Amino acid sequence: MTADDLKALGEAVFGPSWQTPLAAALGVNDRTVRRLAAGTHDIHAQMEIDILTALRKRADAADQAIRDYEKRRQ
Repeated sequence: MTADDLKALGEAVFGPSWQTPLAAALGVNDRTVRRLAAGTHDIHAQMEIDILTALRKRADAADQAIRDYEKRRQ
């Protein structure tokens, strides 16, 4: 995963201020996420897995909230 990939994915899932919520989801300091996004630190394989897992969890929660809302509206 490149820094640009991380930025695009983070923003798509968490919005424009994505670094701090992603850091919280990962259980790391937000500086860590900012360094990864800046490209000053490599995103190693395990970190990539952790990032994708956190992003999927958040996206799944949003999808479920939408489904629940739509179900209530019927």
